[in-house]
Amino acid sequence: MEIWKRILLGFISVVAIMALIDYYALHNNKKVIRKIDALEHSKRLELSESSKIELSLQLITYTLLRLFQEQSGNLPTSDQAIYKTRVRENTVVLHNALKKLKEATTNDLERSEKPEHKQQEQEELLLIDSLNTIINQFSLSANQSMRLYELHRYNQARHLFRSQTEPTLLIAQGLIQHLKEDAQHEVRTVIKELDQNVERAVKAGITLTVLSILLSLAIGLYIARSISTPLKKLIQGTEAIRQGDLDTEVSLDAKGELLVLAESFNSMAQELKTKIAAINSLNEELAESNKTKDTFMSIISHDLKNPFNSILGFMNLLKVRYDEYNDADRKRMIETVNTSATGFYEMLENLLTWSRAQSGKIFLRKEPIQLNSIVATSIESFSSNAHQKEIVLLNKVASEHFVFADKHTLTVIINNLLNNAIKFTPPEGNIILSAEKEDGSIVLCVKDSGIGMEQERIDQLLQSNDLRSTPGTNNEKGTGLGLLIVKDFIKKNGGQLKIQSTPQVGSSFMVILPEHFQEKKKTEQKLLFIAEKGI
Repeated sequence: MEIWKRILLGFISVVAIMALIDYYALHNNKKVIRKIDALEHSKRLELSESSKIELSLQLITYTLLRLFQEQSGNLPTSDQAIYKTRVRENTVVLHNALKKLKEATTNDLERSEKPEHKQQEQEELLLIDSLNTIINQFSLSANQSMRLYELHRYNQARHLFRSQTEPTLLIAQGLIQHLKEDAQHEVRTVIKELDQNVERAVKAGITLTVLSILLSLAIGLYIARSISTPLKKLIQGTEAIRQGDLDTEVSLDAKGELLVLAESFNSMAQELKTKIAAINSLNEELAESNKTKDTFMSIISHDLKNPFNSILGFMNLLKVRYDEYNDADRKRMIETVNTSATGFYEMLENLLTWSRAQSGKIFLRKEPIQLNSIVATSIESFSSNAHQKEIVLLNKVASEHFVFADKHTLTVIINNLLNNAIKFTPPEGNIILSAEKEDGSIVLCVKDSGIGMEQERIDQLLQSNDLRSTPGTNNEKGTGLGLLIVKDFIKKNGGQLKIQSTPQVGSSFMVILPEHFQEKKKTEQKLLFIAEKGI
C-alpha cells in the first residue's frame, strides 16, 4: 500500500474508532436512562395506587361512620342506598388499585438486575400480600357491619365496626405508609443512580478522549515503523545479496512501493540462485555419470575379460588338439567353458541391471506375489550350478506367504542371494530358503552352510556402496554388483536387509518385505460365510 494511503487509512481508523466508542457510550447511556425512566414510572404508579388504596379505605370508613351515626328511622331509604353504593364502588376501586400495585411491583422485580433491587422488590411483594390479606379482612368486617345494619341491629353493627373494621384500617394504613415510604426511597435511589450514571458518563468521556489520543499516537507510531522497518530490512537484504549471500531473502510485511522493490531484489537473487543450483546439479550428475562410466569400463576391461579368456582358450585347445584328449578331458574342458559362460552371463545381467538402476530406468509395479512360487523358480534356475558343487537347495517357504512387491526386482534379489550362497558354500553343503511372518512383514531367509564371515565384514557389506568381490569356494569370480543391486532393490520395495553369519558355519541373508493380507482376508471371509450359513 502506498504511504499516503497508509496515513489516510490511519486517520480514518482513529476517527472510526472514536465514533464507535462514542456510539457505544451513548447507546449504553440511553439504555440505562430507559431503564431508570421505566423504574421511575413504575414507582410513581406504585405511589399513585397506594394513595388510591388509602383514599378508598378512608372513604369506605367515612361512609360507614356516617351511616351508623344516623338512626334508621330518620335516614331515608334513598340515602341508605346511596351510602351502600358508595361502599361497593370504593371497594371495587380498592381491589383494582391493589391489583395494579401488585402488577407494578412484579414488573419491577422482573426488570431488576441487581440482587439488592430484587430483594427490595420481593420484600414489597410480601408487604402487598400482607396488605391484601388485611384489606380482605377489612372488606369482610365492613360487609358484615352492613348486613347487621340492614337487619336493624345497629348496636351490633357499630360494635363490629369499632372492634374489627377500624383496627384493620389502622393496620392497612400502616402497611400503605410503609409501601409509600419504600417507593419514595426507591425513587430517590433511582434519581441518585441517574446522577451517578451521568457522572460516570462524563468520566468515561474524558477517559475515552485520552484513550483516543493515545490510540492516535499508537497508530501514528505504527505507521512510522511500518515505513522505517521495511526500509531497514531492504537495506540489510541488499547488502547481503551484494556480498554474495544468495540465501538471504528480503521479507517485508509491507505493501506498495517498498514491496515491489523487495520482490525485484528477491526475484533477481532467486534467479541467480536457481542458475547456480542448476549448474551444481549438472556438475554432480556429470561426476556421477563419469563414476558410473569408469566403473562400467573397469568391469568390462577386467572382470568380463577373464571369462572370455577362459572360454576362448579351451575352445582353441578343443579346436586344434581335439583328438589328443580323451572323453574325460574334453568333458572337463566343456564344463569349464560352461561355467565361464554362465559366470559371464550373470556378470553381464548384473551389470545391465545395475546400469539401468543407476540411470533411473527401472520402474516398479508392486503387486501381490506368492513367495513360494517365485523362490521355486529361482531354485530351478540355479539347480545346475548347485548340482555341479553337489549342493542341496531346499525350498521351505510356505504357500500362504504373500508379499507386496515388484516381481522383476524381487526375482533379481532372490537370484543374487541364491547365487552368492552357492558361490560361498563348499561342495556337499546345503542352502535353505524359508519365510516367516513378523509384525506385518514377511522375512525371507537364505541360509547356507558356507564359509561365513566376521561381523566387521557384515558391517562393511551393509553400510558401504563400494564394489567388493571375494572369490568363491571354487574360486568363482564376481564383480561385487550383486549385493549393491540387492540392497537397492530391497529399499525400493520398502524392505530391509539383515545379515547373520558365523565363520566356518554359514550365513543367513534375511529380506524383510511388507506382507500382503488380501489372501488371508479372503480366506477369513470364506470361513465366516461358511460358519454363518452352517455349511
